[in-house]
Amino acid sequence: LEPAKLLEDCPLLRSVVLVAGFPVGGEELSITEGVVSRIEGQSYSHSQRYLLAVTVDAAINEGNSGGPVFNDSGGLVGIAFQALQGAENTGHIIPPPVIKHFIKGVTTLSGPDEYKGYPADGIKMQQLTNSCLRSYYNLSDSIRGVLVTDVFYNNTCHGILQKNDILTHVDGRSVANNGTVAYGKYGRVDVSIIFTLFQCGENINLKIIR
Repeated sequence: LEPAKLLEDCPLLRSVVLVAGFPVGGEELSITEGVVSRIEGQSYSHSQRYLLAVTVDAAINEGNSGGPVFNDSGGLVGIAFQALQGAENTGHIIPPPVIKHFIKGVTTLSGPDEYKGYPADGIKMQQLTNSCLRSYYNLSDSIRGVLVTDVFYNNTCHGILQKNDILTHVDGRSVANNGTVAYGKYGRVDVSIIFTLFQCGENINLKIIR
């Protein structure tokens, strides 16, 4: 047997996924099939952290959690971990970037006992879609970004950003007025997701208007 190879990034939208596990018990392995319907930030049920997640329409039930999710070529595209309550056949999987972040943190950086997890941006932001708000801050139509309304003490951006800063770029990615950034081939994600892709202690480039 050869171990499954973890993909480098998230699976493509509309690509086929296969969820393996033992939903509601059972003796034989159950495999359900679906497609990737959405890639965005989601609140993780166990940690309550807002991290990158992949939404699939394959059935995910108790017994699937922690099980592998494959593409139709046998590549590992994630780990099943939660279903959306109140919806039919809507579940979430942990994608490769989140998995790789954890593996790198516990194996090559600080070790499992000192791994600090996923950093947060440590700020409150307001969208700059309102014309009156933009006029108040003298922002031309060409300026895109979000307004920093608060910076949490002793957090990621403490001592770097200030209240009323306009955050225009994160890690070289342009921030839209609705607080999203382009993410590869997968559309757009909330700007806070980009912070979580870095390890605690790593530098991230920010561009602001002050």
